[in-house]
Parts: sequence; C-alpha cells; structure tokens
Amino acid sequence: MSSDRFQLAAEGWRIISTYDDSRQGARVLLRWLSDRLNLTSLEIRYSRTDGRYQWRERVGRFVPGASPGVRREHPFPDGVSSWIVEGGPGETPAWDELLDLLADQWLKLAERPRMRGLPGGASADGPFPGWTALSRSSRIVRSRLGSLIQSSAPLLLVGEEGTGKRHLAELIHANGPDPGAPFSGPNERDRNGTLFVAGWNRLNRKEQLILAADSRRLIASAVPGKERAEDIRRAWKETTVGGQALTVPPLRERQEDIPALAGGFLEESTAALGVKSPELMPAAAEVLRTYTWPGNVTELKSAVRRALENLGTPGGKIGVDQLPPEIRGSVLPSRDSSFPEQLVALEYEALRKELARQRGNMTRTARALGLTPRQVSWRVRKYGINPRDFKPHHRADR
Repeated sequence: MSSDRFQLAAEGWRIISTYDDSRQGARVLLRWLSDRLNLTSLEIRYSRTDGRYQWRERVGRFVPGASPGVRREHPFPDGVSSWIVEGGPGETPAWDELLDLLADQWLKLAERPRMRGLPGGASADGPFPGWTALSRSSRIVRSRLGSLIQSSAPLLLVGEEGTGKRHLAELIHANGPDPGAPFSGPNERDRNGTLFVAGWNRLNRKEQLILAADSRRLIASAVPGKERAEDIRRAWKETTVGGQALTVPPLRERQEDIPALAGGFLEESTAALGVKSPELMPAAAEVLRTYTWPGNVTELKSAVRRALENLGTPGGKIGVDQLPPEIRGSVLPSRDSSFPEQLVALEYEALRKELARQRGNMTRTARALGLTPRQVSWRVRKYGINPRDFKPHHRADR
C-alpha cells in the first residue's frame, strides 16, 4: 500500500476532477476505490462545516470468501466528514494517508470558491452552480461563461423555448462585477445593473435600438422560428455595438445532463416541503434521458414535480410507473417488439412533434397530420398528452 498510495491518489484525482458535480464524483470514486482495494463496503458521510448541507454515499458488494471485516470510521482532514470502511486493508498509516489524500483532493473540488447559485434551477457543485455541464454541448456553454460574466458587452442568448435562457442570464448577472445591482426588464427604469429582454427578435428595429442604447448591460433572448438562428445573430450584431451571442442547446442535445438535472429538481422540490428526496431509479433515469423533451428544461422540471405527486408518500423511489404518461409512452419499443407496438410508438412521436411545432394548437396539428380535430383529441387523451405543455404562454422563457 505504501509504495503506490500516491499513484492511487493520482488515479483518484483523475476520477474526481472528471465530474463537475462533486457528489457524483464521490459516488464514482467509491466504486473505483472499493473495487481496487477489495472492500466489502465503503461510505462517505459529508457535512459542510456550517452544518447546513449534508449527505452520504455508500457502495457495498459481495466479495467471495471475504470476512465481514472491521467497520471503522476515518475522519476527513477537516474533521467534519468521514469515511466508513468495512473489509480490505487493516489500519495502517499508509491506508490512512491515502484516504487523507483522496479526501483532501475531493474537498478542494467540492469546496473551491463557488459562483453564486440561484434559486429555481438544478444545482451542481463546481465552478458554475445552476448550469449542469456533463454533456459536450453544455460544456461548450460553460467554457464561455467566464468571459461573458466579466464582459459588459450586450449578449444574446439564442435557443428553443424552455432551454433556460432567462436562468442563464440571471446566473451571468449574479456572478458579474456588480451582483447587487438590479436585474430588471424594459418596463423597469433602473440606471444600472442588467437589462433582460425576452423575445428580442419579435421587437421592431426602433424598439431594439432604444433598448440597445440603455445604460444597463443588455442581455436578451431569442427563439428561432421563421427566422433562422444565424439570421437572428447577424441582425443582433448589426444593432448592438460589440454584441456577443451564445447558443443555448435544447435538452435533447444534453442527454448526459438529464439525470443530474432531474435529481436537482427532485431535491429542490422536496427541500421546499421539508421531506427527504426520493431516489430516481436507473430505469426511470434512462427513460428521461432518451425522451425527446420538446418543452426542454421547463418540461423536465414539470415532469419531476408530477412524478413526485404520483409517488404520493415522501421518500421512496421514483420508477418508470411514476413518470408522466406521455413520457412513459415515449419509450421506443425494442427490435423484438411487435409491428403494432412499433406503429403506436411512431404515432405517439409524430403527434408530440407536430403539437410542439404548432405550439399546442389542436386544429393546426390535425390539419398538418391529415386528421380531424376529433381524431387528434382522441389520440391526445389516449397517450395522456397535455396540449397546454406546448403553448408559448405555458412555458417560461427560462
């Protein structure tokens, strides 16, 4: 153990630093260390020094021929959090030193200076709480946040409805040079701070020029429709001086982020109720990950709340059965599924996509699909789809 503890610590750091969410990094670290050291169980009990935030992660496994081992606790270097170990190596200085090295590395990542988090969004440990970035498209956004936060140039956030544009604007403002200044809209006559304008591409040229001349730092959002995103960005740069633009990816391009976002929304919803957050089962997480999410992050947040309502009792586990029916029904059949099952899945996806395209208008959806409004209404009830989820006024420009 003594000879390779630094090598093990280096491997542990590689694992820890891969994850922006320190709790997820701890989970992966436990699995790796348990396998590497042949432990029957390994646990981290984490508590912030102020006592306001705590959790625990544990892995246990069956090791053929292994004795139960001695259960012992080894505190982290700060004396608050601790390891709980069963089986594996005995109490040697080298073993304790390895745990101290790994704990110190993990704490540096988990407790490094954080940007100010915001209420109402999925949290994630690391440099940008509120912007979970496990997927490639999310990491691209995160790579630009540092420079955008320090800049005072006008910024346009371009993306579909519900992708989190307003939330991202608030995050940039809250971590900028003057976070205490107002974050306000066009109808609020503040002299400093950030001016947020939703639906920039729906304004006429005169309105845009007036807003661009405001003394506040301008952050606007735009949803491509008839206009292409490229055209919207080109017009933005022509209207503003030094204007920058950032594309906010749709949730279907952030599949790796979805389980973490859902977990964050679960914790947020249950914290407001003062109850324990339920566990999201792997099968349910996989269904969420593969769903197309026409309503993006806003729809995911709504789906998590509905799953909590379906669960009924506090705690417990959220499985596929607790997910909203439109999401359960979106699971594509396997290759071995019958022909009728495959037709049902295709019909369901076609209906949702057209409702999203027509913004929940049943009449236009029926016309586009070559059906009568009554036939569309019957199918909507059949699949448990709520057309209001696709209406613009029903989605916050987040």
